[in-house]
Amino acid sequence: MTDITDKIAGLFAAARAASIDADQLLGSVATNLEALHIPPQATTTASTSRPVLSAGLARRPVRAESLRQAAARLGLDGVSIKRLLANGDLQAVTVGGTLAIPTWQYDAGSPSGLVPHIRAVLAAAEGRLSWIELAIIMATPQTALIAEADHNIVEWLHFGFPVDSALAVIRMEGRHD
Repeated sequence: MTDITDKIAGLFAAARAASIDADQLLGSVATNLEALHIPPQATTTASTSRPVLSAGLARRPVRAESLRQAAARLGLDGVSIKRLLANGDLQAVTVGGTLAIPTWQYDAGSPSGLVPHIRAVLAAAEGRLSWIELAIIMATPQTALIAEADHNIVEWLHFGFPVDSALAVIRMEGRHD
């Protein structure tokens, strides 16, 4: 997964250098994203028998689903989804002319069904990262987030570690234009 994540990140860096918008690039490859799917593998660290991955956390490829699918997953109606979007508690993107919800935002283990502190995460990334760059960063283990193992940001927040550490990683990864 890390190899594919690195390749995707490299592709987007090259696209940015060529002044190709990341969302525009994604639109041209969206039909092939399914081919990148690698099932998440639960792993353990030497210091603990607790799986680093649990409850379907985010070490998975970049994916997005329809508003209807998001509502069903979260047990909400369309009005509630739109309220989450309006309040900055959920991000929607346009893929192929249709609004979609990037799936990294879900955390089945949290009471809301969403990644803890998602509003702060989205605010930190706004204007710095395209949605796909954010999805990659959220799912990539970060050496700056170490507690028993390198965690990705979704795991870090799920396990209740300090949000400020996660936000610092996002801000550091942001555009330096």
